[in-house]
Amino acid sequence: KISKNALELAGEFLVLANLSIKGYVATLTLGHTKSIDILLTNPLTGRLFKVEVKTTTNGVSKSRQFGSNIEWRMDEKHEKIIDKDLFYCFVQLEGGKIENPRFFIVPSLKVAQFVIEDEKYWRSIPRKKEVKYTGMRLFRISADEASRGLSAKNYENKWVYFDK
Repeated sequence: KISKNALELAGEFLVLANLSIKGYVATLTLGHTKSIDILLTNPLTGRLFKVEVKTTTNGVSKSRQFGSNIEWRMDEKHEKIIDKDLFYCFVQLEGGKIENPRFFIVPSLKVAQFVIEDEKYWRSIPRKKEVKYTGMRLFRISADEASRGLSAKNYENKWVYFDK
């Protein structure tokens, strides 16, 4: 089993490698910068971006209420983190394998909006037993068109956000 720390680092290094290959100047913050894993600059525009990397080894999760999605654990604090220069890169390493990673680049505003709306929906689901509410949230990328997650086609490999 891969430790949480090793998984997070693997995701960060995979994102960093992809950014470097695409010609961006990027560096890891090595955990010293809160909510920012990678700082990058577009050498053509000079614009600085911040990237928060979230990595999962899970495959597609299926539920009656949410459909088929890839999910990442978030926190209620992500409802309030909105910055035009901050992007999340959600990495899927299904089964912990790095051979076919998937990358979903999502602006922080979209993440905050999704986490808020998804939590409202989750709380609105009728239940027989009372559920204890926590600060845990989930971010979802849909595996099919009928799911509640954000559409994969709109965010998968959208490195072009950093071309601006």
